[in-house]
Amino acid sequence: PAHFIGFTLGDMLKKTRPAARVVGVSLKDRAAIMMAGPRADGAYWYESAEGRFITSSYYTKAAPAWLDAFNARRLPDAYGAKPWTKLLGDESVYRRYAGEDRVATEADLEDTVFPHAIAAAPGTQAFYERFRRTPFADELTFEAALAAMEGHSLGTDDVTDILAIGFSASDYIGHAFGPDSHEIMDQMLRLDLLLGRLLEALRARVGADRFVLVLTSDHSVMPLAETLQKQGVKAGRVKPSDLQTAAMAALEKRFPGKKDLVASYMAPDFYLNLDALERQGVRREDVERTLAEALLATGTVEKVYTASSFAGDPPPPSVDPYFDAVRRSYFASRSPHVIGRLKEYLYLTSSPGGTGHGSSYEYDRHVPVMFLGANVKAGTYVAEAAPED
Repeated sequence: PAHFIGFTLGDMLKKTRPAARVVGVSLKDRAAIMMAGPRADGAYWYESAEGRFITSSYYTKAAPAWLDAFNARRLPDAYGAKPWTKLLGDESVYRRYAGEDRVATEADLEDTVFPHAIAAAPGTQAFYERFRRTPFADELTFEAALAAMEGHSLGTDDVTDILAIGFSASDYIGHAFGPDSHEIMDQMLRLDLLLGRLLEALRARVGADRFVLVLTSDHSVMPLAETLQKQGVKAGRVKPSDLQTAAMAALEKRFPGKKDLVASYMAPDFYLNLDALERQGVRREDVERTLAEALLATGTVEKVYTASSFAGDPPPPSVDPYFDAVRRSYFASRSPHVIGRLKEYLYLTSSPGGTGHGSSYEYDRHVPVMFLGANVKAGTYVAEAAPED
């Protein structure tokens, strides 16, 4: 939270109503912290090293008593002898909506079909890490959220409070098995039931007309590249090392004898060593152009952006429909100096299995946003909405 620049809904609420309480709970540290914000009363997340929920000294000097009591229950360990099986007994329903269960490039290429056991013993770090890739992790998060709601006395007075919950098992399961899998379908079915339990808990605590529920997501995901290929889509996997090798070779050819021109590589982007450039009399623009040409020459990169790309008038959407999204994500003091945008349906990974996100394409950006509350008018709205909405 100390590195966060900006403000959240909770920050604004506490500025206008200091008595408001704002709490974030998630399987993922960044979800709990970024949803709650730097002014929050607390942020709590799952620590896979020991299978417990923790917080930060940024928010409190010592873990609250309710958190210690929650961790003492050792809830993850109870799932050690409980394999993940399908919620529905009718196998044909899964095949109808998600195809076959066995897909060669899911997960680690081995644990690709139901049932899924956590292949490690409770009490070990391996168990707690693999635990995240099951729907049981969301059940744990749900219990932690209820404990936080009670521990922080949320909803007990007339001042609005915020409880931000990150059900992050979908992220881990989606990365491993993809959005078209039996696993993610079963995860969605189970998450639906869990949201029902959350609604029941809120109604029991504050009343049906005294809360607003907002459901959204931080990102979507690309289908497995191999699944897309079977559908006739030109998709594939691109190794980050291939882009790096091509880029560094181009720099060595263009600037022989010049060293340390690149400070770090975060595929497919590059941070330049500006001090080294100045010391060796190398123009930044020349290095950026060389890297851009090398990336484009690989045939896997569609477009390259630099700081100079964002100066002046933007190109029309017909020329670059993704320019605005990339520019809005650019923050000069922290962003890479050279930013690559891969071609659509190419997944940057060194793994032979699983999938991911991170592009500016629709399949990575399109997420739901739903509101439920006494004063929310029923309806569906098809206009574009951004995260702050």
